[in-house]
Amino acid sequence: MEEETADSFTVGATWQSPFSNPWLSRLSGSIDYYDITIKDVVGTLATTEQLRRCFNQNGTSNPTYDPSNFFCQLFSRDPNSGQITNTLETNANLGTLKTSGIDFQIDWAVTLADVGGPEWGALALNVMGTKLQEWKRQDLPGGAFTDRKGTVSNTFGLTLPEWKFLSTLSWNYEPFSVGVRWRYQGEVENFNNREQVLSAVNYFDLNTTWKVNKTVTLRGGVNNLTDKQPPIYSPAIAANTDPSTYDLVGRRYYLGLTARF
Repeated sequence: MEEETADSFTVGATWQSPFSNPWLSRLSGSIDYYDITIKDVVGTLATTEQLRRCFNQNGTSNPTYDPSNFFCQLFSRDPNSGQITNTLETNANLGTLKTSGIDFQIDWAVTLADVGGPEWGALALNVMGTKLQEWKRQDLPGGAFTDRKGTVSNTFGLTLPEWKFLSTLSWNYEPFSVGVRWRYQGEVENFNNREQVLSAVNYFDLNTTWKVNKTVTLRGGVNNLTDKQPPIYSPAIAANTDPSTYDLVGRRYYLGLTARF
């Protein structure tokens, strides 16, 4: 097995507000484009694909039907019944992965007193987002590429929505701060069952902090405020959903204290 190799191209730009108006003076943004190709991707070969390659389904992997072929050696049979008794889904250099997309971020802040408001601190907004343009994988050298953008699948264990957002709006009034966070996962199709569509998911979180003094800070909040349940689909990655993407726990509260000495 050889190491993976990658060709990456990225380009980006940043913008800082040139305006002196207090509503716009603290506005900034950035945008980045990426295009990445990874060759000799390390992964495991599923049992079904081992069988297809051993029996030369693609016409090139075992044209002589040699039982000592690499793919045929990855599984064993019962000598009496001929049934498959064991498979070795070992790591190997498989195909190629191609992905591209756009990441962007917007930051904005305003002091209320500067725009005619009371001396009640400042508001701050941060928006981060990504648009996935392509996520193609070639499972084996010479094989076809499949675009998995906008899909979820237990086959490769990834949820790949076209759009994702993470936004935070906070109010800071020393020694207090209060914020609300919005987490967005776009709509996806079940790669194994394209008729099954998982709707976009929105999560909302609340958080607050209180700086009691120079050394002690209290914090608390609520995650998944609306108690949004994860989308259910089959076949799933785990727990009838994707635990790495969707919230399984539901609404929960937390309290914390930080002390510096």
